Amino acid sequence: KEVDKDFPKGKTKDELIKYALRLGLSLDDPIDEVNELVTQAVQENSFKEEINKTYVSLKRLEKGNPAPYFELQNQTGDTLSLKDFKGKTTYIDIWATWCGPCIEEIPSLKKLQKKFPNVNFVSISIDKKDKIANWRKFLNDKNLNASIQLVAFQDETFKENFGISGIPRFILIDKNGNLIDVDAKRPSNPDLEKQLSKL
Repeated sequence: KEVDKDFPKGKTKDELIKYALRLGLSLDDPIDEVNELVTQAVQENSFKEEINKTYVSLKRLEKGNPAPYFELQNQTGDTLSLKDFKGKTTYIDIWATWCGPCIEEIPSLKKLQKKFPNVNFVSISIDKKDKIANWRKFLNDKNLNASIQLVAFQDETFKENFGISGIPRFILIDKNGNLIDVDAKRPSNPDLEKQLSKL
């Protein structure tokens, strides 16, 4: 808003707005307002298109919208899809074997799985395809094979559909397959337990 007010249209304005948006938009931002401001303030069409693409993606991820569809393999090579989890609340944990903060959440996630047997707890790894043996070994070493484990092989479509730019990331979906929260609380956050109890 300050840049829009203080700078005339031109390259400097475009570059300053780009810098301001460099870290990206999230659903916590007033995305309708930001999209409208940028569309009016910016001259460079490719930048307008980039912002509009982000805006459309975020709008798709608003609470109550259908969760983006996915089909992913589990550790035995079977394919599971979003429709396999309908009928129960689903909590998705996006992680990778190389992600320290992700691994720190595993004990809390295991506790929640025991406490809420009527919730689908789905862990989706974004490990690279050439690291699948490491992923399977990690699941064995941490006794995670009894839980729902899927791998996205750093699938850019999956990441783009859910707006994933960093991990760990947690997503909450209702029993009908609609989004509750695309940036849900971590398993170690006591507020998640309260939210699951209500659901």
